[in-house]
Amino acid sequence: MPHIMIKWFKGRNEQQKKEFAQALAKEAARLLERGEEHFSVSIEDYEPSEWDSKVYQPEIAGRQDILYKKPGYGSLAEEEVKTLFVAVNAKYVHTNLAVRYLSLYCAETADCSFAEYTINEPVMQVLQKLYMADAQIYGFSCYIWNITYVLRLAEDLKKLKPNCKIFLGGPEVSFHAEELLKEHPFLDCVVCGEGEKSVKELLQSFPSERCVIQGEMFSDLSEMPFPYIAEDLAQIVAGEKLVYYETTRGCPFHCSYCLSSVTEGVRAISVARAKCEIEQLVHAGAYTVKFVDRTFNANRARALELWQFCAALEGETKFHFEIGADLLDEESIAFLRTVAPEKFQFEIGVQTTNSETIAAISRKMDLERLKLNVRALREAGNI
Repeated sequence: MPHIMIKWFKGRNEQQKKEFAQALAKEAARLLERGEEHFSVSIEDYEPSEWDSKVYQPEIAGRQDILYKKPGYGSLAEEEVKTLFVAVNAKYVHTNLAVRYLSLYCAETADCSFAEYTINEPVMQVLQKLYMADAQIYGFSCYIWNITYVLRLAEDLKKLKPNCKIFLGGPEVSFHAEELLKEHPFLDCVVCGEGEKSVKELLQSFPSERCVIQGEMFSDLSEMPFPYIAEDLAQIVAGEKLVYYETTRGCPFHCSYCLSSVTEGVRAISVARAKCEIEQLVHAGAYTVKFVDRTFNANRARALELWQFCAALEGETKFHFEIGADLLDEESIAFLRTVAPEKFQFEIGVQTTNSETIAAISRKMDLERLKLNVRALREAGNI
């Protein structure tokens, strides 16, 4: 027979107390799946001057063994932990999608933000900025071009702030995480693979022991937030930086040398959502939207629909796509010939022109079709 005891400051009348008690009992009954008749509620009033000596010290601070919800005031108030996601880009014009996804996805349950720098900035200057940010947790986005810089930065940061937590994530640390932890004692954690879900959990309860965490992928990319808020996007446009954007995750190929081959299949956001978000980027004045989909035209029909949409948008925005040229069909090429000059940019990866090597690396590619399609695009002269 649960009995609930309430202690609070004086000031509420009898009717308010009765309504509160009834509402409390009803909610408790719902949560515990019991009838309301099993619950009773008592209320005691205290003067504010009495609270510390008669309630807070003896019954809250003094009975932490049975305290299941700490107050947000006084000696037991938990300090809000601040997290800073850190990107170190190769060039000034680059932007980092990872830190933006993380800061937005984790925002509901953590106090987090991000900061971007480049490998061309003096390490000591960046270190000073990170120290002044006064975060308790620092997460670094790691790639082949910045890993040496990041490790030096993280080691020096730990010396300055020995009680802070430092974790790494990204493709450059996802495949030898245990080794990294052994070699670099200043690291507290390495997150492997897709990070949003796992990092959100990490920030809610950071492990006391150093560890490796395997990332959990989105099964449905509808969970993935749009990576830009208006203020951030405005700053990117003002700085004439590239706006990175993705509509899919994963790769349709299984090249044996590539990190992308580790995950299976391609996941995509809806075409309707992609159109809406692309339009937002264009209306914000983006100079170049660089799609980071590993093979944008893996799905021919989907790619053609989005190309048609992008081509019809007004404005000076250019669109950069990574494509498989051998996947282009006649309908796509016919349309691409009609696109305004320089509106589209294509990055076409050719792993090798040696058929034996193609087979050895488990890549599927029609070299003859690739040559014909590239020639057709070059002859059109608009891309």
